[in-house]
Amino acid sequence: MINRQHRVLADSPDDQRGAMMITWAAEDELLIRCCSVNMSDAAINNTCSLLKNPLNWARVVETSILHGVAPLLYCGLNQVMQAGALDHAVPPAILNELQGLYRVSKARNRHVYRVIGEIFKAFKNAGIEAMALKDVHLAKAVFPEPGLRPMGDIDILIRKEQYANVDRCMSELGFITRVDDPHFTLKYGLGHHFRRPADNMWADVQWNIMQREWDTYHEGNFDFQVENLWADATMMPVDDFEMLVPSPEHMLFHLCLHLEGHKYSELILFCEIAEFIRHYNGQLNWDDLISFTKKYKAESSVYYVLQMVQQLFDVSLPPCVLTELKPTHFKANLFEPLFGNLHTLHGSLGEIRRLAAPPVATMRKFEEAVRRQTVAAMHVYKVLDDIATTFVEGGGNPIIMSGVSSEKLIPDAALQPFGTIDLFVTRQELARMRQVLASCGFTLSDIQASEVHVKESCVGSAAPVLAHRSTRVQVQVEVCAGLTLPLQVAESLPKREIAFKAITRSVTRGGDDASKLIVRIRVVALPAEELLLHLAAKLGSQPRDRLFELCSLLEFFRGYSGPLDWQQIVTTAAQLGLSKDLSEGLLLVSKYVTQIPAEELRLLDGATRPRALESARYDPDSYGRYTNFKAAFYYLFTLISTTGATAKLRYVLSTLVGWRDRPGVPRLIYDVVKSSFGTSQRKIRTARGFAFWLDSDSVSQPANSAALKAPATHSAGEIL
Repeated sequence: MINRQHRVLADSPDDQRGAMMITWAAEDELLIRCCSVNMSDAAINNTCSLLKNPLNWARVVETSILHGVAPLLYCGLNQVMQAGALDHAVPPAILNELQGLYRVSKARNRHVYRVIGEIFKAFKNAGIEAMALKDVHLAKAVFPEPGLRPMGDIDILIRKEQYANVDRCMSELGFITRVDDPHFTLKYGLGHHFRRPADNMWADVQWNIMQREWDTYHEGNFDFQVENLWADATMMPVDDFEMLVPSPEHMLFHLCLHLEGHKYSELILFCEIAEFIRHYNGQLNWDDLISFTKKYKAESSVYYVLQMVQQLFDVSLPPCVLTELKPTHFKANLFEPLFGNLHTLHGSLGEIRRLAAPPVATMRKFEEAVRRQTVAAMHVYKVLDDIATTFVEGGGNPIIMSGVSSEKLIPDAALQPFGTIDLFVTRQELARMRQVLASCGFTLSDIQASEVHVKESCVGSAAPVLAHRSTRVQVQVEVCAGLTLPLQVAESLPKREIAFKAITRSVTRGGDDASKLIVRIRVVALPAEELLLHLAAKLGSQPRDRLFELCSLLEFFRGYSGPLDWQQIVTTAAQLGLSKDLSEGLLLVSKYVTQIPAEELRLLDGATRPRALESARYDPDSYGRYTNFKAAFYYLFTLISTTGATAKLRYVLSTLVGWRDRPGVPRLIYDVVKSSFGTSQRKIRTARGFAFWLDSDSVSQPANSAALKAPATHSAGEIL
């Protein structure tokens, strides 16, 4: 038996980067080290070491495109070449291809800023206040050449009360809104997408920057006061116009939230934060950032992003920042299972109203269901956050949470509001967990076969649609002390299965009590070795969002300081067929921690280096199809949801003939038949087809880069 007391998580990059250690795929290591405006001497030397290894250059280029860093990679490789090191280490065809990608980005960004100028000038003439956000500001202010930061849509903050004027101005400029029915997003959302077909320009016009909860009535956990953003903004001159931009502190705060919201899925989002901190070095008021981060209860969101940026890119942070912001637990693991469906759910209201034209009473029932789900999600988050915070503040290790997004993508009471959410603790802390549940108002149920603690609450809301009745939320926490590995990892259902489930349950079960929502939580208590094995193997088997999943394993090492029997971990993994997944998980996390014994790392030395950047936010695997089946489904769903035989008959008769853009029943039948033949052939898409910034025809292709094909035009909005 090998028992070793291990050390704490490394606090700075210097703790772990004294020597060049490649634990990730060399192609990913190259991208992380090389995608920088001004590489340090150490970064250049490390890149030279990487370039001595055999590299899959096709993978390097493809990954750089998917993660939006191809221009930065070209910039970094040029710095290595100019340093006089390894002149011929990069194939000339690859440099030419990257140069072509950089030129395309540069040409497109020139056009993007012309369009930005059109918008801000039109807004100024109309008396509209507007502020440039994210890359609209970064590409000009932080990057020495705008082409280094490929731009997607144009992010603009407005005042919500000026939306009607904004909509009119955008229309006059040739933009059309991409919302099926703006009524509900104006009522509950934070912004709208606009697209100009003439040049395929997209604009994201929003009136807040922090609304994962869809909290319109200031009832949630993250109530960002956008007025403070306006108060601290400054004017920035750009070409022949000016635009308001956030203060550096608010900008960094927003960038951290944005990266977390996309589950750490694009390398460019990390790179821009690293470049931002370097650019504003000495100018950032870190005390202000810490103060309003705590005020908005976003410590977890900012802490983990800054920690990973520091460790990936050797960015220096004041020592107090991570100390002051250190949260009790990684809270982002709750966002997907609780709030991940709210965007689709609210969007379905507009789609249903446009495509199915429900009776007024039915439409109100749909809206009520959506808002009950929202209120319940905010309440459950608070309950779970209270449990985790009380547990850690009472001396426990951080609780590691896990769950998948809700199947409730349409306003149907027959669908489960939430999937099961797991809270992982070590078995030795189970008694503490029972005490915490009691202190948080849970009572042990005497009608359950297993150990279940229950807490039921009546949650009110200021939403007019919910004014007549509060929402009952019952949280059931089952304590599972006898589970053994391997644990089954929950997966989200495909949308087609959810649609079929909604129809069949609605027909067979009738109307469930829509005012009561039940949430099932499992406390999974495992020995420390089994918990580590589960987390590492889960990370190693994860096909997407590995940097985000990595945070759960980091949480384990951050919290657990006891001895570990590494021989038992390795043996159990072999018995369960998890050795490969365990190896990949440990190699991924070993870049950040010093707890893994050197002997174990040597055993892993021959293992295949895992990919950390294998997937991105927009890639061929993220592509979904919109077919006319949706319109037919909404019609059938509305018909089933309408109460009373007379009301159903009246609805059918009213929809036999379509009007405006609403299809009638004959048209729906025709579209379904047409889709049945059309959806069987799925277009094969490449990485370049998913690069939103490769849509410029103004740049000729490099003569000796035959591999660089003219890409199809696919914006981020179209992919979504």
